[in-house]
Amino acid sequence: MINTQDVKSRLENPIQKEDKQSISLSRIYTKNSLFEAAELTQEMIKNPPSPTVEMQIQVDSNEKKENYHEAVLGLQLTAKVNGNLLWRIQLQVAGMFQLLGFGEHERKEILFGFCMNQIQPYANSWVAEATVKAGFAPFFISPLNFDHLYREQQKQEAAKKH
Repeated sequence: MINTQDVKSRLENPIQKEDKQSISLSRIYTKNSLFEAAELTQEMIKNPPSPTVEMQIQVDSNEKKENYHEAVLGLQLTAKVNGNLLWRIQLQVAGMFQLLGFGEHERKEILFGFCMNQIQPYANSWVAEATVKAGFAPFFISPLNFDHLYREQQKQEAAKKH
């Protein structure tokens, strides 16, 4: 199991250690985005609605070139009031990470856990800004622990195999 503190230390100090393992972040960027909104009515402006928001999360990674990996966090958020669409966001935020000296299992754990934890604040900022620019109250996504989510997914997959 990867020690999160050790990974954070490696990201902050990308100089290779004696064990020849390192992680470095090249950049984080919006890969794809879509915002769809219902027309604001005078009533909505006077009395802002409290929507029900459904969220779907998708994570992915691609090796772009040797040791360079793109980690992609995909979000789809749908806000509804009384069953009617208020707004919908589809967003992909990606980060380019250089990972050196890790085995396949460690690399997946880093990409789908640690890297997603680094990307999420950028996605949160994008969502909050987009909802405000569309005339709605800002929407903030609760922090997610992608390290934990990845480990839970791996446990579920292992249980299915047995």
